[in-house]
Amino acid sequence: MDADTKPEVNFEAPVSKPAASTKPSTPYAGLTSNACAAACDAKGCAISLKPYCAHPTKGGLHPSQMSDPAALARADAARAELDRDGLEAAISKRKR
Repeated sequence: MDADTKPEVNFEAPVSKPAASTKPSTPYAGLTSNACAAACDAKGCAISLKPYCAHPTKGGLHPSQMSDPAALARADAARAELDRDGLEAAISKRKR
């Protein structure tokens, strides 16, 4: 092939899909102090399971869910994940 010729592109060829992702290691994968979990979207929050954001640093649970033990457990788990991520970041920073 010459330097001036480019390979032909076949737009009719099937596109291979990326491999299916494995199950996240945590229930709130992707959750950071600034970003919501990967499972959150416009339809609902992975923490509140309602159509509002219950991210621990963005407002938390609404008062109506403060008496719901399952919602409180999800919020506690999300806070624990943020704490763990912060601790891991501090440890890796010290190792440098």
